[in-house]
Amino acid sequence: MSSIFSGYSIAVSGMMANKDALTVSSHNISNVNTAGYSRQRTVMAEVKGACGLGAGTTLEEITRARDQYLDRNYRRENAGLGYWTTKSANLTDIQEMLNELQSDDGTSDSGLQQVITDYFDSWDDLATDAGSMESRNAVLAAAKAMLDMVGQITGQLSQLRRDCITKVEDAVDELQDTARKIATLNLQIKQLEARDVEADDLRDQRDQLIDEISSLTNLTVNEQADGMVDVSIGGIPLVQGESSFSLVCQGDGSGDDPLTVYAVDFDTTVRISSGSIKAYLEEADQTGVAVIGEADIPYNLTTGSAGNISNMWQALNDIVTTLAYKVNELQTAGVDANGDAGIAFFTTVDATRPLALDNIQINPELDYNKISTGTTGESEDSSLAAQIAELDEEDCFQFDGLTMDLDNFYQKIISWLGTTGETAESAYDNQSTLLLQVDTQRQSLSAVSLDEEMSNMIMYQNIYSASAQVLSLLDSLTEELIEELG
Repeated sequence: MSSIFSGYSIAVSGMMANKDALTVSSHNISNVNTAGYSRQRTVMAEVKGACGLGAGTTLEEITRARDQYLDRNYRRENAGLGYWTTKSANLTDIQEMLNELQSDDGTSDSGLQQVITDYFDSWDDLATDAGSMESRNAVLAAAKAMLDMVGQITGQLSQLRRDCITKVEDAVDELQDTARKIATLNLQIKQLEARDVEADDLRDQRDQLIDEISSLTNLTVNEQADGMVDVSIGGIPLVQGESSFSLVCQGDGSGDDPLTVYAVDFDTTVRISSGSIKAYLEEADQTGVAVIGEADIPYNLTTGSAGNISNMWQALNDIVTTLAYKVNELQTAGVDANGDAGIAFFTTVDATRPLALDNIQINPELDYNKISTGTTGESEDSSLAAQIAELDEEDCFQFDGLTMDLDNFYQKIISWLGTTGETAESAYDNQSTLLLQVDTQRQSLSAVSLDEEMSNMIMYQNIYSASAQVLSLLDSLTEELIEELG
């Protein structure tokens, strides 16, 4: 038979357990707006006494309302969103560079296509009056305007690529810094929980850090029995227990020296398969850019590179080098106004490198008298000027194996850019929706509900008060017993 004193113990246990539960609810309420905070729940357990009789209750543990499956899904979808956010933003930048998507018909007054058209129009004007100094100077001015526009776009594309390299470096630095913080939290959590001290708040901080870097790359997170987590990227450890490992960027993105993320401690390249780092690595990659020689014309352009910057660079490289080779071919076959053999209209800036989008200029030796309008040298001969004026209608371009003229080729490029941009934007929207769905599921489990916490507080308060009344009743019974026994 249980003594009256066991009743005291039972009542006190109810009061203490529910007092602690009130503290947990108060903690939840105070962190209702704390980013990354997971609602904490109390788990009560029955205390068994002698002979199997109940001996009250105890607060067995405080748990976090957290689902590792939802966490994994969130981080996977967040990496996907990071990838498509970057791809979509880069495509928008390229579209703005070309300045071609401003009007309903896909053209503008200031875009690259317009200055190329102006260049050929200037040759058409010269063909009507081959001896005109004004028309000859207009050809040089139009060529300069075209190359100025090419140089501007080239500089912007180059800067965009350099920005991608910088952002990979910044992201790797962020991974390193966060990895060190996670390793520190791992040790703190292990030490606290080894002493049976609740470390849920530290676990929240750790999960928040992992969530933040999940947009950068594909992460795998595994929790160990001691409460520490291991974080890896493509099978290469980033964090193991209380240790973090070094990552560095190597290469410049060129075909000879591709940009990679390198794990120093494991002497291997990290396989990045998702996240914004993956997108930046693709856009920094220049392996899709090939030299186009005169013998390669018509060059069969494909947009199969994963990097849209490289695809656009090669497309513009195709236009510029093809036109330069074609104009030079006709110019060197003619005779200038001085009666001398014609010279190349376009030359390289750096003679050690082939003619290319970023290595082209008007021949420094060229002036209006050295422009060849015909093959006889006579001022009335405009046969070459007329042929050059019609180059934009010649089928000297290919896109995915289909031969076409300059206008159709350029429209194919603009169409590809627009379609690719729409695809990236659609993928971004879809990924945003998926991430929101997963996050909504996580929040429905982990977020603090003020209504629920207020209900819990009333329940815990009532139980505490009831336990206190039991204790008061036992005091009265004990007092009566003592009085009866004298």
